[in-house]
Amino acid sequence: MDCDNILKPITGEEVYKAVRKTRPDSASGPDKIDVRSIRKWDPRGIKLAAVFNIFLLTGKVPDAVRPNRSILLYKGGETTQVGNWRPLTIGCMVLRLYTKVLAARFMFATPISPCQRGFVSGGSCNENVHLVEGLVRDAKRRNKPIGVCFLDLAKAFDTVSHKHVLAGLTRFGASKHVTRIVEDLYRGASTRFTIPDGTTGEIEMKRGVKQGDPLSPVLFNIALDPLFCLVEKAGVPYELEDGTPVSVAGYADDTMVVSNNKNDLQANINLVEEFCRAAKLKLNAKKSYAYTIRPIAKTYVVNCGDQLRIEAEAITWIEPGDTAKYLGVEQSPWIRKVKDNPTEDLKSWCSKLGRAPLKGRQKLLLLSRHVLPKLKYRLANSDPSKEVLAGLDSVSREYTKRWMNLPACVSSAFLHCSVQDGGVGLPSLATEVPLDKIGSMSRLIGSQDGHVKRLAKAIGIEEQLETTCRRWEIRRPLNKMRCVVNEIRKRRRVEWENLGSQGPRGPYWRRCRASNGWMRRDVLSEGEHTVALQLRTNTYPTREAMSRGRKGTNVMCRRCGQSVETLGHITGQCLAVKGNRIKRHNKVCGILVSAAQSQSWEVMIEPHFKVEDKTYIPDLVFLRGEQAVIVDPTVVWESNSNSLSEAARKKVVKYNPILKTVKDLTGKSSVLLFGFPVGGRGTWCRGNNKVLDALGIPRSKAQYICLTVLGDTLRMLRVFMDK
Repeated sequence: MDCDNILKPITGEEVYKAVRKTRPDSASGPDKIDVRSIRKWDPRGIKLAAVFNIFLLTGKVPDAVRPNRSILLYKGGETTQVGNWRPLTIGCMVLRLYTKVLAARFMFATPISPCQRGFVSGGSCNENVHLVEGLVRDAKRRNKPIGVCFLDLAKAFDTVSHKHVLAGLTRFGASKHVTRIVEDLYRGASTRFTIPDGTTGEIEMKRGVKQGDPLSPVLFNIALDPLFCLVEKAGVPYELEDGTPVSVAGYADDTMVVSNNKNDLQANINLVEEFCRAAKLKLNAKKSYAYTIRPIAKTYVVNCGDQLRIEAEAITWIEPGDTAKYLGVEQSPWIRKVKDNPTEDLKSWCSKLGRAPLKGRQKLLLLSRHVLPKLKYRLANSDPSKEVLAGLDSVSREYTKRWMNLPACVSSAFLHCSVQDGGVGLPSLATEVPLDKIGSMSRLIGSQDGHVKRLAKAIGIEEQLETTCRRWEIRRPLNKMRCVVNEIRKRRRVEWENLGSQGPRGPYWRRCRASNGWMRRDVLSEGEHTVALQLRTNTYPTREAMSRGRKGTNVMCRRCGQSVETLGHITGQCLAVKGNRIKRHNKVCGILVSAAQSQSWEVMIEPHFKVEDKTYIPDLVFLRGEQAVIVDPTVVWESNSNSLSEAARKKVVKYNPILKTVKDLTGKSSVLLFGFPVGGRGTWCRGNNKVLDALGIPRSKAQYICLTVLGDTLRMLRVFMDK
């Protein structure tokens, strides 16, 4: 262990990175101090670095940051069984940031066994899942026997001995001061559980690492490292074709042991039992599974003989046709597979989600961030067909339209286009599952860990990667997966932009935070959000939209009857809502005036300038020092790719004759002239940034302007329809 690296002074940059990597909505501890408060108090991390260096130098933390609170997370099964609840400990934010800095240092300074892929840089579940499949494939290809056992360490995080953790540090060569730092973090540690009636009394934490503390995963790996070293050294491995031995692999507390036959596999299990007794851990035979495969002639015998055992308790065999979960993926002696019908699973989950008392946006968020990623992981570790993935995408789109009250004709390109490009951002399994499969195999092949790289080569990951790329028609080289992802993202965006009636008719929303901010934030009501999405796709029920594909329908404006009833006509021309248009325009002017005045500008509102018998009335003239800035805001409908830029150009041409007059009348040496167009759908014209910069107004104000315009457009449509 590199103790010098752990004990060197903590820098403000380290603290700043730790704070930035902490989610703004991360739960606060018992002291109610959250990360937002810390960012405000110490934006660069300098103050906290000084505090943390005192902690580091003394090897102690003050009692004020020691209190914890705990909650129970339901894992599934009978709610009355305590084993079906996972405790999560939430400490004080200051202490969590300190341990986050320590965790980064410990991880860099501690050479954990390469057999452990959990909580390590670059490690993932996929590596161990690929390893299982590769081992079985290798054994069958070479007609060799193999035994695999998936062991469950019961409540490992909660029961590992503190003495064993400290012994693990000593084993790695930790200095007395480093050991003292860790020991002090658990000295007198206690927590209170949140219960329906309030909180429990103080409960002393005599064993286990704190789930929820950034340093806990590293300490857990240090505590478990002797297990992997013991089985590697004393166990009987399965040897791959190139002679690479494999006897054990782990992801956090999910441990897999492997050997050539049942007897040797039992010997490896006994070694794990030996370690668990020393570490005060316990193996759970009921949740452990195994299988053995022995070739005979042209077939295989599976699970021959007596069952494997943990102490006196039998381990369940995985019989042919049965499966058991390892790292969330169903395993069997024949093939690695998922459940037969993921489509039915997705429909069931979406149906349950649809019945929940949530807003449509909240349901979409849960679908995108939890349901689909869960299914994606499962599918990425199996071999689904293109048709299955396309069907799953169809199901997710169907429910999204239902929850968001969108018409059935809304394009798939818009739904799958990313939010930063103006779309809904619904994940596409047909796109992401192949990329996940290819990405995980590419990471194995290109791993910086020599052990992982050798294993990947030995189990034939390179050949699998080639086959997968050909099947999904994805080009190599794949050393830069980000380029592949960006290309797919661009393809979706272009597909939507090129649509006839539903496309944005220009790159207005492409990577535009100001225009797309409302899509991520809960700033519109549910009904307004739905209408705003309809505006983006031109599917709002105007007479023109409802007549598409229907002959002989009346498409003239229901209010004025002077023009075809389109969104552009309603929001930009119809006399029935002229008053609303004026209010919308005036609000934009008001925002600019207020923001400019806060920057010490004097403002002339609608001044009259006469040039050659013609009177010009620009909306705003700003004066400060030797400079005058003429700004004329306008709200236009985005009918084509040049609508906003053309509106800005026309404003400049219109008021260009008054530049000299303004200069003479105001006595300013410099006069700037800008148009200030904003799209009726809350679209930001990037040229407007020059106006904000000239006036010293923060660019963050752009999002507020866009939201204001969008909100007024929505109200205008409501007035139009209600009249």
